Amino acid sequence: MFLKFALRDSLLLLMCLMFWYWDFALVAQHKSNWLLISFAVLTTAITYAANLFIHEWGHLTGALLTGSKVYAQPRLFAYALFHFDGKQNNARQFIAMSSGGFVAGALVIGAIIVFAPLDSLVAKLALLVLSLNMIATIVYEFPETWRVVSGAPVPTGAAFEPFENQASC
Repeated sequence: MFLKFALRDSLLLLMCLMFWYWDFALVAQHKSNWLLISFAVLTTAITYAANLFIHEWGHLTGALLTGSKVYAQPRLFAYALFHFDGKQNNARQFIAMSSGGFVAGALVIGAIIVFAPLDSLVAKLALLVLSLNMIATIVYEFPETWRVVSGAPVPTGAAFEPFENQASC
């Protein structure tokens, strides 16, 4: 059910890696500053988009590793890959699903730190943007996770309901 998303996101990730490669090639050729800045901004934007989907795959991985009931998104060009069934899954499954997104985001930032030359403009921009995104994600997503860790019930509502006429995975 998730094959169409895997193909879509693999293409985005491949495009992202190609832009990083091209950015480093431009730097090596000592291209003009306006071109380097423009390309670094474009590469950062593509990296940000790839990171959003990697974050979602992290959530899905956490959910599937714990046997959670999830529902695949029926639309190919939607941000969320799935809905987590808040009525059928337990707190442990919710915490694993939620944690998977945080781990995925941290891995992307870690990969840039390990593999990219940190003195490059694109690495600096990408780390800034992705770090700000990680902070926003923590502010937005962590409180709900913490409530469940502290004993609150697994959330229900629109984000935690199956899509209409949708089979579970």
